[in-house]
Amino acid sequence: MSVPAEPGRRGGRLKSLSLLALLAGNGVVLLAWSQQWYVLHLDDRAIPASGQVAAGPLLALALTGLVLVAALALAGVAFRIILGVLQALLGGCITLQAALTIGDPAHASSSVLRETAGISGQHAADLVDRVDGSGWPFLALAAGVVLVLLGLLVAVTATRWPVSSRRYSRTRLVAPDGRSAAEALDEGDRDAADDAGVDVHGDDTAASTRPSPSPSSSPRPAAERDAVADWDALSEGDDPTR
Repeated sequence: MSVPAEPGRRGGRLKSLSLLALLAGNGVVLLAWSQQWYVLHLDDRAIPASGQVAAGPLLALALTGLVLVAALALAGVAFRIILGVLQALLGGCITLQAALTIGDPAHASSSVLRETAGISGQHAADLVDRVDGSGWPFLALAAGVVLVLLGLLVAVTATRWPVSSRRYSRTRLVAPDGRSAAEALDEGDRDAADDAGVDVHGDDTAASTRPSPSPSSSPRPAAERDAVADWDALSEGDDPTR
């Protein structure tokens, strides 16, 4: 009988697969954008048009998606939901751009006519006799749809992802017996006072008759210590009670 995976491991696997899928989807959009999409036939000339010409905004959309993937790897739960929705919107924009280009390839590629054939104007696309397409526009369209679904998946499953480790996160120090660091330090001060011969619970007369430790060797009371300074001292390996 197989033992089911722990929730933390399942969440980590889900996070890894989601991030890899988002990277692959945006990478496919970048690859499609760099390829030749159409060939415009004008009289006896054949003018190629790449995705850079026919669907220029895909570059910015895909790069933005890659940045979102990097942010998702470090974001908290609330920001994961927001970034997932943003990724779905980016995928929708990619899908819309690819669909518009497929619907009217001559108009989408009209800028190449001005650069190659010297034809400009609003009706330049009407002079194109025939357009031969490739499969790259449809691949970009499919990648956009997948990115929409992946973005929604991230937004829905964001709470199941494991918490990202932060190197500089605030850490709470706890003594081996479960006490907080402040309580342990206070106890250490009382022990040091007892070792020095000071009766912290007795009257003033008893305290005055016993020798007091030198200022250089006596620890500072907990009330006089600055928590930030103590934390810095602990980080550097020094004992803040001295």
